[in-house]
Amino acid sequence: MITSRDNQYVKLVRALLTSKKARDEHGLFVLESPKAIAELDLSVVEFALKEAGESGCHSSEGWNPDENIRTLEVSSELWKWLSDTRSPQGQCAVVKKPVYALSAIRDGVVVVCDGIQDPGNAGTIIRTAAAFNASAVMSAPETVDFFSPKVARASAGALMKIPLIEQITPERLKEAGYTIVGLDLNAARDFRTIRRDKKVAIVFSHEGAGIRSSFFEAADVCVRIPHTPAVESLNVAVSAGIVLEWWYAGSDGPIAS
Repeated sequence: MITSRDNQYVKLVRALLTSKKARDEHGLFVLESPKAIAELDLSVVEFALKEAGESGCHSSEGWNPDENIRTLEVSSELWKWLSDTRSPQGQCAVVKKPVYALSAIRDGVVVVCDGIQDPGNAGTIIRTAAAFNASAVMSAPETVDFFSPKVARASAGALMKIPLIEQITPERLKEAGYTIVGLDLNAARDFRTIRRDKKVAIVFSHEGAGIRSSFFEAADVCVRIPHTPAVESLNVAVSAGIVLEWWYAGSDGPIAS
């Protein structure tokens, strides 16, 4: 049983939980959901930690950390110090960050998170995009790290079910042949007029603030979600859900990979 904070595995997990720099340097992140871990290709799992006395999940609930994955046990005291959650599940896995090339993303709609800082919103958008068969989710500079523990938790493991690309710019999207659509509160055009072209990137930003200048200037068109004047703006994750559900419902079903 591991009891020391100086243990190399414990130090690595702690760094991955608290530092984007560490996640980028190691190409790893921490996944805390046993159900999400159970759905992974085990080749992407480096190792797992579990709290002493934690028996793991039953097969009906998801992953059993004693099977198929190198699992190290830590003391309860150390686990409380290590865990990023207020209600830790007693288990976590260190997972390789998936890497995707923009050229490899299949045709369809992609979601761009432009400057979104709230991890709950980012994780919800990733989960929603996966649910409605978006081709990818991308983040512009100065956007919350998709592989931070709070985003991973909010995505309910969906960040391993859809391609994610970070540090995307309007220039890269244009070079790849994407039509850029900006969601803007002050736009005159209804979002339901968007053409379902082969490559469409829809940009979402802070509710009320609108997309930032670089994407606003590069957008081929800006659109809005019509709603009553009872509220000034919609939550950005809710907005993404409305647009993606409309796109998916109007498509001919899932686009072949």
